[in-house]
Amino acid sequence: MSVRLERLTAADPQLFRRLADLFGAARLAAMPELPVQHTPAENAEYLQGCLPDSEIWLARDAQDGLLGFIVFDADWIDHLYLAPSAWRQGIGTQLVLRALADGRARQLWCFQENRSACAFYESLGFVAVESTAGEANEEKRPDVRYRHPGLH
Repeated sequence: MSVRLERLTAADPQLFRRLADLFGAARLAAMPELPVQHTPAENAEYLQGCLPDSEIWLARDAQDGLLGFIVFDADWIDHLYLAPSAWRQGIGTQLVLRALADGRARQLWCFQENRSACAFYESLGFVAVESTAGEANEEKRPDVRYRHPGLH
């Protein structure tokens, strides 16, 4: 599959609604038991608010269809979501490598029960540095903080 990565620089409300829909579909497919905390409109508003402090990169197919996105800043990868139909095709790897391209170390949180996501991050060199019972996340689910040393 041909994939194009593009940096999102303008706050397009329609596009952010599509990102929010993809976010919801990915979370539901990965962890159907996870409680829904926000409406798609609230998620779209939140994601739009990430600009300009964070970079948002999109993965698109040859027909310009949205396959996934990543949100990151100088220290953290805050979100990585792929359309379920795009899983296990190397797209997530491309997006994470885009976030790491500046060579800086990055951290992220992942739900412990999302074992495939944890394995994915570990395969890219992220190391678990902290586990919690979930007291600090909205879902109150056990999570793990991963750190990547950066690319040298």
